[in-house]
Amino acid sequence: LDDSFTRLSQFSADLAHELRTPIANMLGEAQVALTRDRAAAEYRETIESSVAECERLSRIVDNLLFVARVDAAREPIARFRRYLEQAGWWDEAREARLEQEIGDEITRAVQETERIPPPPVESLFTDVYADVPARLREQQDALTASLRR
Repeated sequence: LDDSFTRLSQFSADLAHELRTPIANMLGEAQVALTRDRAAAEYRETIESSVAECERLSRIVDNLLFVARVDAAREPIARFRRYLEQAGWWDEAREARLEQEIGDEITRAVQETERIPPPPVESLFTDVYADVPARLREQQDALTASLRR
């Protein structure tokens, strides 16, 4: 947990630096440009520099969104659960009831299945093959003999 927190803190610091740099560049250049009247070419140069910094910021944001999507894709069930909870369609009580109902249903199915007599051992072979191959016939005979012991 400490390692994760440290990595998250480092990531946040790196991200802040990556975002602060282009913003500081644009702000600084704009403030200098406004200190006095300048030629159109100088204003154009400042605007072009700002456009380049905006493009840099846009790439950073695109990368962050990509990382967020990849991270979110790792937990599709958890994301879907949060969606259902936020929509009011799911909660812990419903989940507990459903788990109990499913558990009870499985128990009933197992109990019913246990009441049914097991199929004959030969059906392991004859259900698959109309004519059981010689090698499997040997295995069937060995299994039958082993079960008789």
